[in-house]
Amino acid sequence: MSQIKVFHNGALIGTLELRDGDEFYIGRAKENDFVLPNEKGISRKHLHVFQDNGEWAISSLSKFGNLTVEGQSAESFLLEDGIQFQVPPFSFLFELPKPEPEVVQETPKDKNRNSLVPGEPIGHQELELEDSSDVSGMEVTAAGNNDLTAFLKVSYSGGAREILRLEGNFWIAGRDSNCEIFLNDAFMSRNHFEITRTNDGFYIRDLNSRNTTHLNGEPLVPSKDAKLSSGDEITIQSISILFEVHNDNFEELSVPAPNALVPNSPTHSPHPTPASFAGGAMIPHQQPYGYHPGMNVPMPYAQPGVPAVELIGNQSDLKKQKKTKMIRFAIIALIPLLLLGILMGEDKPKKENGKVDLSSQAKKLTKEQLAFVKDSLLLAQKHYVEHRYNLCLEQVANIHNLVPSYQNSKELQSLCGNQAELENIKKEQNRIKEVQRKNEAIIADVVEQCRLRLNEFQSLEQLQECLNEAKVIDPLHEKITALEDIIKQRDLLKQQQLQQKAAYDRSVSSGISLYNIAKETAAQQKWKEAIQKYENYLNSNYPDPKNLKSTARRELASVKTNFNKMIEGSLKGCKGNFQTEAFKQSILDCSAVLKIVPKHPDALKIKADATRSLNKMMKIIYEDANMEESFGNTPLATKKWRKIVDEDVKGGFYYQKAQSKLKKFGGG
Repeated sequence: MSQIKVFHNGALIGTLELRDGDEFYIGRAKENDFVLPNEKGISRKHLHVFQDNGEWAISSLSKFGNLTVEGQSAESFLLEDGIQFQVPPFSFLFELPKPEPEVVQETPKDKNRNSLVPGEPIGHQELELEDSSDVSGMEVTAAGNNDLTAFLKVSYSGGAREILRLEGNFWIAGRDSNCEIFLNDAFMSRNHFEITRTNDGFYIRDLNSRNTTHLNGEPLVPSKDAKLSSGDEITIQSISILFEVHNDNFEELSVPAPNALVPNSPTHSPHPTPASFAGGAMIPHQQPYGYHPGMNVPMPYAQPGVPAVELIGNQSDLKKQKKTKMIRFAIIALIPLLLLGILMGEDKPKKENGKVDLSSQAKKLTKEQLAFVKDSLLLAQKHYVEHRYNLCLEQVANIHNLVPSYQNSKELQSLCGNQAELENIKKEQNRIKEVQRKNEAIIADVVEQCRLRLNEFQSLEQLQECLNEAKVIDPLHEKITALEDIIKQRDLLKQQQLQQKAAYDRSVSSGISLYNIAKETAAQQKWKEAIQKYENYLNSNYPDPKNLKSTARRELASVKTNFNKMIEGSLKGCKGNFQTEAFKQSILDCSAVLKIVPKHPDALKIKADATRSLNKMMKIIYEDANMEESFGNTPLATKKWRKIVDEDVKGGFYYQKAQSKLKKFGGG
């Protein structure tokens, strides 16, 4: 079931469960589905939550207390999973029902299987690439370089955890369901950051996110690559993502630096040592990470037929044996330290952490002084038990005049001081209550006397003179103001009778002016605006002595006919271009409809479908261009980037990335 979490000054105060088919109200009135605490600017019925064509939406019912989403004021909008909106000092978080993640369990009986990826044996094996020849033409079988796998260990802001395995060489992480790394959390932007795998290792880039991406506590510069190593921590607000690189046959392996060599001795490698390449070339275990024999460019890491990101469950058993060994070593290492601490503690009985033992100062007292101190401490303790806190403080003061501290005298002084202060506060509260009681009696007596003479007073000033004794005590007392309101209402009725004629004339004039504005707007063929102005006039309560509203209704019907014709023309292009897979033009036509009717359901759906389809096409071209770039074929890559700029919507995700590439290579 969908829900809205409600926060007051940052603290969660409740959750509103949203049942399909119902509508809900939020405000400070008791009849609302969710009652907000009484705050300035909050109306009795402030927000309306309802379903629009199966999607949850929200609208503001109040003239005050602006509804804002992503920093912008809004009257109404559709609710998407994770969206946050505010009516200060309240904030709201909308969440769709979340499916339970499928956790892959490891089979306990099979000890020869990897704890991360089920069905993948750890034992000795060979991974083979396609046959390839070096410069000498010698055919070899190289050990695969895909045995290095990246993992993300995600801890969400709500406490949920999961492990994701990354396959391929390019991933975008965000709250958008189209992202390769889908992180459904309110702190995530739709496209938050991207991770790229090259022959030099892994790199991360922040995509101008709303909540900045941090790497090991340092904020990333937007749109700038940063090196990502195994063990690095990625954080977004309270979301923690641990990046690790593992070997299918080793327990853990960090990504090596460029040109680093991986040991190939029999004690380290589970593979049979392959033959050396001709001409003294390095065997695969000696080659730089990501090297492809016979090529001078990075080898792509994408594997066809597997997902880009795979959820593989909880990580609790990933390093169980390693943790057990570490605990044993820690216990052995602590034993000498504990013995050393005991010996050092016996050598220095009078000092601890650089502080002098105050009990030693008591030894400097005479026998009579020590007896006095002990008696004073006993008396202080007795006074505390019997709630005589000021006497307790006097006895503790006698002790501290002779010695800075004795036994628990400092703690006793603090306890008695706190209780004495509470007693003084209580006495002051009782005194104030007694004064208030007497004042209430005086005010009630004066008000009652003036009430009996109410018909004698011809003005508010005469009543206030009668109430003077009570007003000196509390001029805003509810009994005083209630009596004053009677005179004020009487005077107000007199003024209203004098002003009715002038108000009627002004009202008639305002209605005629509103009609003329609507008619002038229609003459300019501003159909949508004209409809709104005609409806405003027809819904107004202005007097209509000239019967202009009948004329306005006929003119409104004509304006609506012209408006619908204009909408149908744009919507026809929106649908037709989508069906012919002219996705860019379909998006533009749909946008034209939405500019006029922001919530048009058909235009919204077609635009969203066209955008997804166009992004898929642009992504394929963009990845091909990046591949050509990595092979050094810059002209062909530039051609593909230009194609993206021509075919994508201006300002689109891949449009911007292609523009950036063209500027970099001088083709922009």
